[in-house]
Amino acid sequence: MKPGGRIESAFSLLELIVVVSIIGIMILVVMPYYNDYVSDRHKVMESNLKS
Repeated sequence: MKPGGRIESAFSLLELIVVVSIIGIMILVVMPYYNDYVSDRHKVMESNLKS
């Protein structure tokens, strides 16, 4: 608690770095699956248009 009775409620720089790193790792893991999904959807849509 700070003088004057206020409670400090802010994120430290280390906490923000950890959160951003975790999000970055999650994106690196998920992106290949998402790209495969999108390319499969395009193939399905192309085959539907040809029919």
